[in-house]
Amino acid sequence: MITEAWCLENDVYCLFTQNENVAIAAKEAGLKIMADYYKNGKLYALQFLGSEDKVKDIVNQQFPEIPLKNPKEAERRIVAHKVKCVRCGRDVLTTANRQKYCPNCRTKAYAEAHRKAVRNHYLKHKPDKLETL
Repeated sequence: MITEAWCLENDVYCLFTQNENVAIAAKEAGLKIMADYYKNGKLYALQFLGSEDKVKDIVNQQFPEIPLKNPKEAERRIVAHKVKCVRCGRDVLTTANRQKYCPNCRTKAYAEAHRKAVRNHYLKHKPDKLETL
């Protein structure tokens, strides 16, 4: 689930979220709904508009481990979303949509995938060169 916050102008911030808990907190804090996003007729995300203080409070409540940056450093930034590592099952905070592995499993998983790809290439193009174990 993605949650993003960015400075729209001076003291006005936008908060985009797919997380239901963040959306509830934003409504309770009095943020105005700026847009709602639907897929296949179902609501899947909301975008809110509010003051810098209110948006910072909501983000700090939901994601206390991520420090908020100065809006001058980045006009728009991704706050975070959680994924489970495919190998070990550990929860990982990520800002990338395609991340599947935790930092500990990433190198091993990429090495395995590379070995498999090279082996398949040799099986397809040079089967006589491949030694059998």
